[in-house]
Amino acid sequence: MILKNKNLIYLILFIAFLFNALDAFSIFGIPFPWLSTAIFILLFFNFFIDEKFKISSLTSQYFFWTLYCVCITLIFLFFQYETLITNSVANPLLYVSLRILNFFSFFSIIYSVNKILNNDNTNKIIELISYASIIISILSLISYFSYVMNFPDLARNRMGTGIGFQSIVKACTVLRNYGTFREPSFLAIWIAPTIPLYFYNAREKKYWYVLSLLPITCLVLTRSLNGVLSFIIAAFLVFMLSSYKLSKLNLQLLIPIFVLITCLVFSNLFAYKFPPLDEDQCPPYSPDYCSCEYYDDDQDRAKNSTNIATSIFSRLFAVINSGIGSFESLNIVRENIYENNISILGSGLGISNIKFSDNYALNKTQASLQYSIRNGVIIERYENSIVSFNNLYLNILFSTGIFGIAWLILLLIRTLKNLPVDRSQYNQYLNMGIFVILIMYFFQGEEFSVWLATFIGLFLSEKKNV
Repeated sequence: MILKNKNLIYLILFIAFLFNALDAFSIFGIPFPWLSTAIFILLFFNFFIDEKFKISSLTSQYFFWTLYCVCITLIFLFFQYETLITNSVANPLLYVSLRILNFFSFFSIIYSVNKILNNDNTNKIIELISYASIIISILSLISYFSYVMNFPDLARNRMGTGIGFQSIVKACTVLRNYGTFREPSFLAIWIAPTIPLYFYNAREKKYWYVLSLLPITCLVLTRSLNGVLSFIIAAFLVFMLSSYKLSKLNLQLLIPIFVLITCLVFSNLFAYKFPPLDEDQCPPYSPDYCSCEYYDDDQDRAKNSTNIATSIFSRLFAVINSGIGSFESLNIVRENIYENNISILGSGLGISNIKFSDNYALNKTQASLQYSIRNGVIIERYENSIVSFNNLYLNILFSTGIFGIAWLILLLIRTLKNLPVDRSQYNQYLNMGIFVILIMYFFQGEEFSVWLATFIGLFLSEKKNV
């Protein structure tokens, strides 16, 4: 092992957590999340060098599952490379390699956390996560209020998925909290699992209850239906399970929901909607840029409500009323399943996205096209771009097949059996964190998050056979 000073290792791990959240920023053209991935992988090799591969049997299963996913991907990439070069992806090798690195980083975190916890306890890792969450929450709130109070936003210098650098200001749209990310939903996915840890830390230092207002406010201002709803469901689920085990209502576990609802109510004080374009600026922009009373449908109307609580929960009712048809990408997934069936081994990491994007473009109707403007010219937003599954489990299914998703589900079930089941209400907050992640993956995000790997590492650390 090259690095043996545990304080230095903690510092490196903390920096990796922070870099992972700086999604909208880059240095010398390299996005900070890529640097975060590199750090996690280097930590893996740091622990792996001159040591035997001593890990728990379940951790080794995660290794073999990761190895399976990578091997399947490399095989398909080798035999299908020429067919993968499309308008969306000019360099399939680079695109797929980034997906492979993400999977390797996922296991690297699990392995590294296991090794770190050989010499220390869980609380140190939780402190690192919490402090990283505080910093990102503060930076995100600064970014949000820069538009409300009219001062410069943080310099978002990472090239986005759109044209040029990212722009948050859009006429007639409500301000959402992008924070240090390129999308509000990305911020919600990153920040929500850290919130229960504030209440975990409050077992010894009560001021963590006050500090919890930072990430919760951050989450609420994203207006992310997935983030808010997943947090409420996870907290209520843990409350029910804990109350069942204790044979009495563990009402203290509902405190996070109460704080969240309180922040929802008061967050309307900070709601902001960008004004419409002047009439002389309107053409060739679409009408919704020129009149703030123009909406595509009920979901669009709810999304642009200045009342944040209404914006979130009205969308929920609109989605319920519309059913699965309200998720355009899921409609294409469903059609793909009907037409092409599901492969036993999948298509490979990243390769499934390329194929899905081609099918998505073929199945879109003209009425569903979404546009952006470049130099006064209307451009189709998804032209020459990769479309996401917006669902981790679907991504794993199409990438690694029925075998891959079944193996992952078995691993997650075995991991959940290691959750803290003692009578301490504070340990239940750890359970709440991983449930938030697993629920959010149904509706947003298609790559493994840093926090899922970290929580798995925490829960498996007690089962090591070292």
